[in-house]
Amino acid sequence: MNYAASFHSSSDNEDSGDSSEDNEVDETLVRELRESLHFCVGNICRAEELAASKEVGRENESDNDSNDYGMTTTSSTTKKTETVMTKEAIAALTELVYHYSTSSLANDLHAFSNHANRRTVKADDVLLVARKEKHILAELKRKLVADQPVGESSSNNRRGDSTTATAAGRKT
Repeated sequence: MNYAASFHSSSDNEDSGDSSEDNEVDETLVRELRESLHFCVGNICRAEELAASKEVGRENESDNDSNDYGMTTTSSTTKKTETVMTKEAIAALTELVYHYSTSSLANDLHAFSNHANRRTVKADDVLLVARKEKHILAELKRKLVADQPVGESSSNNRRGDSTTATAAGRKT
C-alpha cells in the first residue's frame, strides 16, 4: 500500500464532488505533517551550516570531519569550506524525505510486520529496514538502548515473543 497515494486520493475525491469530513481531516493532517517535516529539515540544515561555519573558523583543524549527526560537513580538500542550503534545496529535501517515508519506507515496514504475522510495526522492523546502512543501524541501536526503560533488557522483551526474534532474523 502506497500511503502517499492514499493521501492524494482524498483530494481526487473532492474534485468529483464526493467531499467528506474524513477527507478534510486527512488533508489537514498531511499538510501539518509536511509543515512539521519542513521545519525539522530546515532546523537540521541550519544546525549543519552552523557546525560547518564553526569548523571553518577553527585554526587547528582536526582529522575528524564528522559532526554529531555523523555527516561530513566539510570538503575533502585541505581547505575547509562552508556549505549553505537554499530555501529551495530545503524544500526539495523535505519532499524527498516525505515521499520516501510515505512510500518506500512505509511499505517496507508494513511488509516486515506482516511477514512476522503482526499488525504492529516494532523497532525490530525499523532495524531491518536500516540493515544495509551500517552507520544508521548502529545509531538506531544506540538510540534504542538509550531510550529503553531502566531495568528492562532486550533479552527480556524477546522472551516468549518469537515473532519479534524471527522478524529480526534471530532464532530464540
